Amino acid sequence: MQLASWEPNGERRLVRNEMDRLVEDIYTKNFLHGTPNEECSSFVDISETDMSVVVQAELQGWKAKDLHLRIKGDTLTIIGVKDREDKERNLQYQRFERCNEIFQRVLNLPCGVKADKVKANFSNGVLKINLPRAEEASCVRLVVA
Repeated sequence: MQLASWEPNGERRLVRNEMDRLVEDIYTKNFLHGTPNEECSSFVDISETDMSVVVQAELQGWKAKDLHLRIKGDTLTIIGVKDREDKERNLQYQRFERCNEIFQRVLNLPCGVKADKVKANFSNGVLKINLPRAEEASCVRLVVA
């Protein structure tokens, strides 16, 4: 009989991942048609180094002034708010689909970060966020003798 390893927080992590996926689906799916909603979807890469966590998000069509970040514990929230102020008031529109847009992407980071040291850069539709690890979350490499 083969024994299975038990991870004390494994079930909680599975539930958390599933809840994150469900919440993310609300923002990235068009529930009427079941297809990704172009205005809300963003592709994200999360990578780690010994000293920091790096998040890169593709946000085509957005401007830096429309984006906001919120960091709480090990959670990063990217918020985009696009206000369509260029609508001409003296025109009679037959159709006006280019309206205000809002999106929010909540990401669980692999560790705690120093929120006051975060640096973000937005260039060519890609938001790059460098989040230095908190002291207690820094990687330590040990040599096993």
